[in-house]
Amino acid sequence: ADGQPAISAPISLTVVNWTLPDAGRFVSHMGLTESPESVAMRYNVPLWSPRHWELLDEVFALMGQAGADDVFLTALSKTHHGNEHAMVRRVKQADGSLGVDLSIAEKYLDLAIKHLGKVPVVCLYCWEPCTGSLYGGKASGDAAGVTYTVLDPSTGELSEAVGPRWGQPEARTFWKPVFDAVGAMLAKRGMSKSLMIGVAGDRRPNKDAVDDLRAVAPEAGWVIQSHMTGSELFGQKVTYLADVWNSPGPP
Repeated sequence: ADGQPAISAPISLTVVNWTLPDAGRFVSHMGLTESPESVAMRYNVPLWSPRHWELLDEVFALMGQAGADDVFLTALSKTHHGNEHAMVRRVKQADGSLGVDLSIAEKYLDLAIKHLGKVPVVCLYCWEPCTGSLYGGKASGDAAGVTYTVLDPSTGELSEAVGPRWGQPEARTFWKPVFDAVGAMLAKRGMSKSLMIGVAGDRRPNKDAVDDLRAVAPEAGWVIQSHMTGSELFGQKVTYLADVWNSPGPP
């Protein structure tokens, strides 16, 4: 409107005695995947350093303003989320068994709760397509063992190891302590029903993976982020679905 004469316009303001609720109470669901690795890379700070945690606090504050409703905790290393190591670590015990270290996962969850409240979705990221998947109902590639992070309690050093493949007798023994620990962490915060398993995509978990995870966490449904819809995986419910193209109608 450069060069045009100014125009006066009347303004009518109506004030209603009603306050908009906080974003966390909105009916809409906001699925936002936070990437701690991306924050560390963007600001050139060491992962999980004091400054990194300060930045994550700011990130979750912004996510709280948007009303974010989900949190992802990695139990595998090198997932599609771009993490080198998992948040949920395994610790070698004196008897050779593997304990569970939740120091990072617990602090991360509490930071999320601080700004998001008791989120309805806490996805334990423990399945990847390379560990055994189906595409279009057919096997998609060879099934590999799960890659996980090992913490050396004496030095604090992290390393990667390969765990059992789905369907092996050791798989359920390997995963039960993890789900027991994460389940107890959520129960302590009144969020037991938030626990879910993921992350399935266009490639879906094979029956061995679903059966093993159902055996150790029967109440935990699956998370699917995909181009295709889905309501169950070999009888186990899908409790969190984000899909495009073939989306179902509103419930």
